[in-house]
Amino acid sequence: MVLYLSDVLNECMFRGFTAYEVQGETLMMLNVPDEQFPGHILPVMVEFQGEMLSASAVVVEIGEEAYLPAVRLCNRFNQSIRWYKHFVQELESGNFQVCVARDWVLKDFPARICFDQLIEFCRHVYRVETELMTEE
Repeated sequence: MVLYLSDVLNECMFRGFTAYEVQGETLMMLNVPDEQFPGHILPVMVEFQGEMLSASAVVVEIGEEAYLPAVRLCNRFNQSIRWYKHFVQELESGNFQVCVARDWVLKDFPARICFDQLIEFCRHVYRVETELMTEE
């Protein structure tokens, strides 16, 4: 059994969760507010690709002066948190984005567990943002 976007949408409706936007047959954006600051939302892109599910988010855009602290933070998170990938990527403008990503294999992955994992991913994105702001 493979999990599809429609399965996750059904789980969202079942739980009364409406903070998402569907884009086509394989993409959705989650707009889960920060628990500490409910007005603050970092969108998370979720993509269904065959038997894989990928979630990714841009945590913050930074200037060159914050690049090294951001890389150190990402390295620290990558060493201590096995499931998520943290990285910094350069933009054409010369600024940088701090990003978080995770992939799941969808074989035998129930929608209720997928929903919980995606919400936890969103919460983790806010923890990364808080930690990064503390570093600067």
